[in-house]
This record gives sequence, structure tokens and C-alpha cells, in this order.
Amino acid sequence: MAALASAPAALALLLPAAVVYLGVTRYQLLIACFFTWASLHVLHQVIDLTDCYRRRTGIPEPLWSRMVDYGLVLTGLYPIGIYKIAQGRFRVVGNSPRLMPTSATSSWCSACC
Repeated sequence: MAALASAPAALALLLPAAVVYLGVTRYQLLIACFFTWASLHVLHQVIDLTDCYRRRTGIPEPLWSRMVDYGLVLTGLYPIGIYKIAQGRFRVVGNSPRLMPTSATSSWCSACC
């Protein structure tokens, strides 16, 4: 049982080491993972907010209404962003492009986006 309790602690120590390693050796992969995780976190927070407002109304909504909300939230962020990233035209601040791993900008990704 003690081994199971120490597993999260061991992972907590490995994460900073992995971030430093990727920052030194594979910076583009680190940034791609960070932006992916951050964008998924934003989507989760928006969905949670919609659920909070839905609960505050006190009126039960049908399942299809929630699915429409979730569908709009989940599909509104990615299509344009992924297309621009695959084309190398995604800009955040100023005029500097965000660098992505070559696998994310390869021809198969550009074809599907």
C-alpha cells in the first residue's frame, strides 16, 4: 500500500525533470505539449462554466441542449488554429511564428486540416 502512495510523489519529481530535459533537447515538442495541454484545460474550464450557469437556472435542460453547447465549445477553438499551425501562419504576439514539431506540419497533417 505504501508503494501506491509514493507513486504520485515519484511522478511529481519526474515531471520537472522531464520539462527541463525537453526544454534543453526537444524544445518544440515541449511547447507543442504545453499548448495542447493548456488548450484542453481552457476547453474544460469553458464547459465547466456552461454547466455552472445551467445549474444556476434551476431548469433542467434536455441532453441535446448540453450536447449542442459542448459541441460548439469543443469545435470552435481547434479547426482554425490547427489549420494555421499546420500552414505555419499561426502568430501569437508580434509577427513571430509559433514553432511546431515537423510531424505536426507534415503533408499528412496539412492534407487533413
